Amino acid sequence: MRAGAIQVSVLVVLSSFCWTGPARAAGAQAPAPPVAPGAGEADFPLSPTDLPKPPVAQFAPAPGLALPAPEGRIPLGPDGFRYKVDKFGIQVFVQPGVAKSVTRAGERVSLRWKDGGAERQATVELRQDKDKNWRAVPVSALAGTVGDVPIRILDWNFNGAYNDEFADAVLMGESRCAVPLEKTMYIGKFKVTLNLTPSGARSKAAIEPMPDSPMMPALLHLNMRRAQAGLPPRPLDAALSAACHAHAHYRVVNNYFGHPEDPKKPGYTKEGHELGGMSAILSNGRSSVGAVDGFLCTFLHRIDLIHPDTDAFGIGSEGTITSINGRTKRRSLGRWEYPVLYPPPEMEGVPLAFSHEMPNPLPPEHGNGPAGFPVTATFPGRGKVTGASGELLSIGRMPPDGSDPESWPKGTPVEGYFSSPEKPTALGNMNSICFIAKQPLQPNTVYVARMSYNAGGKADSRVWWFKTGSAAFPGGPGGGPGRRIPRK
Repeated sequence: MRAGAIQVSVLVVLSSFCWTGPARAAGAQAPAPPVAPGAGEADFPLSPTDLPKPPVAQFAPAPGLALPAPEGRIPLGPDGFRYKVDKFGIQVFVQPGVAKSVTRAGERVSLRWKDGGAERQATVELRQDKDKNWRAVPVSALAGTVGDVPIRILDWNFNGAYNDEFADAVLMGESRCAVPLEKTMYIGKFKVTLNLTPSGARSKAAIEPMPDSPMMPALLHLNMRRAQAGLPPRPLDAALSAACHAHAHYRVVNNYFGHPEDPKKPGYTKEGHELGGMSAILSNGRSSVGAVDGFLCTFLHRIDLIHPDTDAFGIGSEGTITSINGRTKRRSLGRWEYPVLYPPPEMEGVPLAFSHEMPNPLPPEHGNGPAGFPVTATFPGRGKVTGASGELLSIGRMPPDGSDPESWPKGTPVEGYFSSPEKPTALGNMNSICFIAKQPLQPNTVYVARMSYNAGGKADSRVWWFKTGSAAFPGGPGGGPGRRIPRK
């Protein structure tokens, strides 16, 4: 047997761990039926399934469990599953007389055990990094449906339970990036209050439609983009949305394109000025749905949409004028310890170009010419960011699933502008690291971003890949992101 192979054996002592949705594993149960909304708390059926490949997330470290040599225990089921590392690879085994079993299919190992008479199963991938260290990565999930949105609940902290708030995770729709599990979540058009059991059996949920609003299409589009980035979807706040609409109306009647309102002019309101203008990001020239994508093609305005601590959004528009407030309902619970990367890891179909904004994060010598889609790492509540460096490289192919970044192709460096809180472009760089290519990114190309930094006194780094699509901006060539407007 080659070194580094996975070995699952039965010895004398029974020796023996963009946007694609998970396929149902062979032998998995059928998907759970959807729950009717609006009926109060009701049974929330969940079915075990295996994901086609491990997901990614931004709120927590990479999933799984380090398996230090030469031996140890995988903490699933009664007393766990023992493993042993040797020159041939890794063995996972159970003791005789214990109601547990192990089966293998390729690099995947399924662990089964009894829990109070109920059958339990967890499937993991055993992986070895460049330093020959082993890791068990869970690929099991509990599958359910909210409305027409499929969800998969993941045991992200690898303790055998699926109900640990902000420690376990949820995949929504076709997203590859998992959001943290919360007791109250917003999935599609619904507010979902979860009452999960550790195994998922006999779980319950209360599913209520969110209040209807003309801005619901924009919110659903924003929440889709947040879920794709591993950020929790959030509801509309009616009062904030009214203020945003009031400011959009003020701008229309006064043919005006700024943040502050003049009390002497028609359409002025205190709420429109404070909440819809000075606390919001503003767009001109696109629909409210198009404004969301336009903002995400910027650097500084993007942050109002991708901040993990936003509890609710205000969205208002009139014609092609849009105001979005993602700041007023922002609070820090101190739970989000890692930078928010955008575009998120392993995203496909990323736009090619930067949408010009004011303040302008590009150096004066660049002028108003085209530039590349901004690549950012934003640090919510992590203290001062220092010693930052970063680069963007184009590589010829997607890295293999779960492969070590050190094994990825070296790639070709992309010329661009790097900024950080120590060397900001504007507004202190919004506590973010940013790389903007001097020219639009190439279509249908895989890029690797590498960023190193010291955040809150701790040195760290992030390496991730993404793939561009064919359009400069969402909506196709010539769609344009609209105009971004500075605060005065």
